[in-house]
Amino acid sequence: MNSFRFGDSLRRFWRGKLSVKEIYEEAAAQSLQLTASCYNLLLFSIYEKAEVSSRESRERLIRKQEEVFHYFLRHPQYILFRFNVSCYGVLIKSEQSQMEELTENSLAHLKKVCAPEEDHLEWYVAVGTEVERLSMLPQCYKDANHYFAYRFIKPGLHVLSETTLSDCLAGQGEKNIGTVDFMQMDPEIIRDFLSRGEDKEIHDFVESYLYNIQNALKSRMFRSYVILNIRFAVVAFLESIGADQAEYLEEIEHAVQMIRSEDSEIFEYFAGMLETAMGIRDRINSCQGGKMLKKALDYIDDHYDCDALSLNLVAENIGMSASYLSAIFSQNMQKTFVEYVTEKRIEKAKKLLKQTDKNSGEIAKEVGYKDSHYFSFVFKKLQGCSPREYRAEKKH
Repeated sequence: MNSFRFGDSLRRFWRGKLSVKEIYEEAAAQSLQLTASCYNLLLFSIYEKAEVSSRESRERLIRKQEEVFHYFLRHPQYILFRFNVSCYGVLIKSEQSQMEELTENSLAHLKKVCAPEEDHLEWYVAVGTEVERLSMLPQCYKDANHYFAYRFIKPGLHVLSETTLSDCLAGQGEKNIGTVDFMQMDPEIIRDFLSRGEDKEIHDFVESYLYNIQNALKSRMFRSYVILNIRFAVVAFLESIGADQAEYLEEIEHAVQMIRSEDSEIFEYFAGMLETAMGIRDRINSCQGGKMLKKALDYIDDHYDCDALSLNLVAENIGMSASYLSAIFSQNMQKTFVEYVTEKRIEKAKKLLKQTDKNSGEIAKEVGYKDSHYFSFVFKKLQGCSPREYRAEKKH
């Protein structure tokens, strides 16, 4: 099953680039069945806490991710796909009478796998609102994506849904400065978003960040405080990644000029500041990371057949931190370290299956897998068929 590759088709569908007929055709081409009477969507992310990064914690993360993936891959009602570099999605399709149970079961599984590991891992899952027709799925995605942005605002809340976010999403009436929850304006929230977020998430992040203070923004004094708070957080982040002060101050001052005296301008100002900071972040990562990334890729090319290969091992051998390598790898390669290594191993395995008579166990060891059963599972996940089926097909 090639469901991991279906994410691009879904994103085009949500943006209106594919029709309902075309998304059915895309699914059929990848051997996926979309027909159902009810649909819902989950977006989830599981990643290592930066402060506890180690080889052991990285391996723990991989095991937990695989445990989650395997659950969704073995149930036909779920279509697992990649949402972006660091997040995944699950399209749930079923009869309407089963949807609530399937949704709750998936949340329960994520909680069972991830909750005991919260000292080492961060995890979040957003739940859309079920819809009855595939044509309504873009609205379900819009809701889930908006809820997902709250992971930066409410880091202690792991399940993000219309129910768990009811206090944030409900109409609020008149709000004055005295009722603002300043904990939700912690500059660390902005810095965390700049570290982990993507430019396409800016709109939803800004919307969720400003929602609970929107009426208080009518106060000129409070608006000034918010502007300074945003600017402080952005500057602190840029300093932490070694940005050139002359460069970022010029760009930030240009963004400040966008602000007017009206509260309606805050959104544009905030989004502009984040876009500026992310642009500088990406330039720095591209410049500093290019040479290091090449070293990492060269090391992987030489050692992908080693079962002990890990992000930490590569980082240690090229002289950089694992967290930084992970970041530049994802941003430049548009896939995670694990996905890259896995694809490289499977490509080599395909050649061996076509060109030799070695059995699956021998090939598994030759491409870096100690467990031949796990090799077969990974191969089928990526290729849609077992190693044996692949070999038989190529010999005809």
